[in-house]
Amino acid sequence: MPVTEAVDYAVKGCIQDGILADFLKKNRSEVKMSIYEYDEELHYKTLREEGREEGRKEERKESICRMFRRQKTPEEINEFTGESLDYLYEVHKEYLSMLQGKERYAVKKE
Repeated sequence: MPVTEAVDYAVKGCIQDGILADFLKKNRSEVKMSIYEYDEELHYKTLREEGREEGRKEERKESICRMFRRQKTPEEINEFTGESLDYLYEVHKEYLSMLQGKERYAVKKE
């Protein structure tokens, strides 16, 4: 069965069975168009790119935290990286919060 017929059959079947019937009746043509236009390769390419971007953001944040560990100020990091001071203050707050959490669970030597 060709894809166009299969989609039409599925939409009609859902409407008859009461599955999203109101939505499908109102948006039948848009639903069919979205299914026809779906590009699996583009979808996975987009997901990979989003994952890479997320990884780059996390790496940037980790680099900034390493600079904080080396006693660099947000202003010094801004000069070096070009990151906004608002973002650096936000990361610094997270970094300090993380340090406080570690101290809370650290084993004290006596």
